[in-house]
Amino acid sequence: MRRSIFEVPLFGPYQVSNWSSDLKSDLLTKFKKTKPKDRACVLTDYNEDTNSPGYKKFIIDTLGQVFSEFSEDIKIPVDKIYVHDMWVETAHKHGHHNIHTHGAVGYSACFYIDFDPEVHGGTIFYAPLHNFINGQSLHFQEAETKEGSVIFFPSCLMHESPCNISEKPRTVCSFNIKFQ
Repeated sequence: MRRSIFEVPLFGPYQVSNWSSDLKSDLLTKFKKTKPKDRACVLTDYNEDTNSPGYKKFIIDTLGQVFSEFSEDIKIPVDKIYVHDMWVETAHKHGHHNIHTHGAVGYSACFYIDFDPEVHGGTIFYAPLHNFINGQSLHFQEAETKEGSVIFFPSCLMHESPCNISEKPRTVCSFNIKFQ
C-alpha cells in the first residue's frame, strides 16, 4: 500500500482580474521611483526598505481579489493575511537569482509584472527530497506563468529565478506573508 506522508503546497497561478498595460506601466513606474540598485544584471530594491516600499499599498490593493482567492484556498480569513516584506527585481539579459529560500516565515509569493512567456522562464522550485532511486534533485517550473499572475509557496522552499537569456527585461514583485 502506497501512502504520501509529505506534501509541498503551491497555490496559483492566480490572475489579477483587471490586468492591463496601463496597470503594468503604473507598477513599473512606482518601482523605478525606489531607485533600485544594479546587482549583476538585476535591478532590485531588496533590503532597501523591504517592509514598506512606496508601492506596497498599491500592490496590495491591486492584488485584493488574488488575496481573497488565496485566502479561500488555504482556509485562512483574508484579514489574517499580512504582507511582511516586499521587493521588486528586474532581470536584464543574463540576470538571475540563484537558488535560495525566504526562511521559515510562512508563505512567499511571486507577482509577474513584466514577463513574456515566449522568452522568460517562471520560477523554478526544488523539492526538499531528492529522487529516491538516483539521488537527483527534483524540480518544478510553473508553465502557466504570465503577466499579472501570482503564485504562493512555502517561504522555506528552495527556488530560483532562471537566467534571463533575452533582451527583454523580466520584472517580478516578491513578498513574504505572515498570518495574524
